[in-house]
Amino acid sequence: MRRSVAGPLLVALACAVPAAAQPSPATPRAWWGDYRYVWNGGRTAGGSGVVVTYDLGLGAGGCRITARGYQTDETIRCTAVPRAGVLDINFASFGDGALRNKYGVAVYRPGERLFSLSNRRGTIWTGWGSYSPWENDRPLGRHFRKVA
Repeated sequence: MRRSVAGPLLVALACAVPAAAQPSPATPRAWWGDYRYVWNGGRTAGGSGVVVTYDLGLGAGGCRITARGYQTDETIRCTAVPRAGVLDINFASFGDGALRNKYGVAVYRPGERLFSLSNRRGTIWTGWGSYSPWENDRPLGRHFRKVA
């Protein structure tokens, strides 16, 4: 009598995947709260201020980014995935649940890292991924601050 090894083999393979590689279903409580970054991009040729406010909300209700300001008005649903002392903020969808922005452009892929946060001695550092106010340079720095 032949026995299939497919079932036990699949179970063994599933157990072999390290737990750290699997995204956390919820944001760690230590990170819950509201964070803000106000980006000052200088002035236009006409003298108008180029300022965008980025708000990040983390909690039991999930992860959400809102960006409002100069030529910017968007909401992004995100996931917060902890890894080795860093919290990766990854794209899930735009605020309406769509994978394309209001202009029909797929700017980000689901799961794509937008930016990361780390807490070093009480100071929050931001490491930018594909979501950055800068076009080319993406400086690591103290950008987001916890506001609530």
